[in-house]
Amino acid sequence: MEVSLAARNLQQVTILPIPPPPRLRIPPLPGFPIPPLPNLTPSLPPLPRVPVPIPPLPNPTPILPPLPSVPIPPLPPILP
Repeated sequence: MEVSLAARNLQQVTILPIPPPPRLRIPPLPGFPIPPLPNLTPSLPPLPRVPVPIPPLPNPTPILPPLPSVPIPPLPPILP
């Protein structure tokens, strides 16, 4: 069986790993140091937990009377 030239060349190629790109270091900008911002949200005391009564829900489905039983007639015999 003849191996094509392209397939023979693919067996000889070794794939080299691609090195990661170098990390860019951004130099600090010249200037004065910025102080940290103060906490702008005031600390509030926790709110007391008040239980809320939940009234019972009304029954949405009305109670239906029982359906009358209807006799089912027997099926006719199935002929072969």
